[in-house]
Amino acid sequence: MKILLVTKDEDKFEVLKECIKDKFVDLHLVIAPNGQEAFNLISTDGPFAFFLMDTEIEESISALLNDMMDMSGERPIVICGTEEQLQTINKSLIIKNEANTVLKNLKDSGKVYQVISSALK
Repeated sequence: MKILLVTKDEDKFEVLKECIKDKFVDLHLVIAPNGQEAFNLISTDGPFAFFLMDTEIEESISALLNDMMDMSGERPIVICGTEEQLQTINKSLIIKNEANTVLKNLKDSGKVYQVISSALK
C-alpha cells in the first residue's frame, strides 16, 4: 500500500516517516513537491491508500484540495498544518468527505499513528 505526501519540506514529516517505518511496515511513502507532480504520480504510480497534504505548499491549498478530492474519490485526505494555515482552507472541502482529517501537530507520534490508522480503514 502507498501513501502520497504532497509537501515541499519532507524533513518536517520525520515523525510521520518514523511512524510508518515502525508501525506500518507494509506502507510506502511517495513524496510529491507540488500539485502537478502529485497528479502525475496519481496517474502513473497509484493507487494510493490515502493522501497527505502539507498546507505550506506554494499553490492554493483549497484549489489543490478540491482537485485532489475529484481525483481521489472516497480516499481520505489528511491535511497537515498549523492553525493559522488551516484557516485559509475552505472548510466545506474538508468536510466533503467524512474520512478527511486535519493534523495540526506532526510531533505527536500518538496522534500521527491514530490518523494513519483511521485513514487506512
